[in-house]
Amino acid sequence: MTSVAQQLEHKANALLTVEALRVTFSDHRRSRRVEAKSCHAVDGVSFEIPAGTTLGLVGESGCGKTTLARVIIRLEQPTSGKITFDGRDVLQARGMDLRDIRRQLQTVFQDPIGSLNPRMRVEDIVAEPLVIHHVGDRNFRRKAMLSLLDQVGLDSSDASRYPHEFSGGQRQRIGIARAIALKPKMIICDEPVSALDVSVQAQILNLLADLKDELNLTMLFITHNLAVARHISDRIAVMKSGKIVELARAETLFTNPQHQYTQALLKAVPTFSSS
Repeated sequence: MTSVAQQLEHKANALLTVEALRVTFSDHRRSRRVEAKSCHAVDGVSFEIPAGTTLGLVGESGCGKTTLARVIIRLEQPTSGKITFDGRDVLQARGMDLRDIRRQLQTVFQDPIGSLNPRMRVEDIVAEPLVIHHVGDRNFRRKAMLSLLDQVGLDSSDASRYPHEFSGGQRQRIGIARAIALKPKMIICDEPVSALDVSVQAQILNLLADLKDELNLTMLFITHNLAVARHISDRIAVMKSGKIVELARAETLFTNPQHQYTQALLKAVPTFSSS
């Protein structure tokens, strides 16, 4: 587990801080004579992500990982808790302040085809954040778009094509290009490689790692795959039933897991023998 000194250091250098966050959903479809049941999707979660580092968030499907991400980017409202990004209260932000937070905090989604408008060409998809935030003129945005395509390993000739003309890995590269268009301080990656073939997963992970170093990005990397989390994360938080049950440096988590749920997850990772 993280020592007290390390916890203080992480808090001091934190770009994103989540404190005692709770998200509760109620089943309002039940009759008035039957008390509505509540589901604690996120139950008292707290963590910090220091600038320039990657926190991997792992756990089984349905444990609350994506709900947590949606609250951080204000697509869901929490029941209680606090989120601070770059010194600003995310949940209280309004108007231009919220707009600037969203400019600095971008997302790469799990399903690249579902997150890309099928009626838009790649050039318009990648340049869209620049248009929304009034960055530069048309010529500037055109040059920036082409540079972004090159940065994620796509060709300039791809700009005039539509999302359905690309493979899954290529579509995820388009999504990444869009996410970094505004030069954000942080990216939330929500299962960005789970829908891809293993060989393509490695390419996308290596691309994200390169971009992190090149752009000094901070990342929250959500995945159910421990091996993927180990590859890209500085620290890993393990989530179970809405709670963070363990948070440690990536190598420490693998070599000396403390919580029994973490130990069970590690035992479930498949191994292969040469015999």
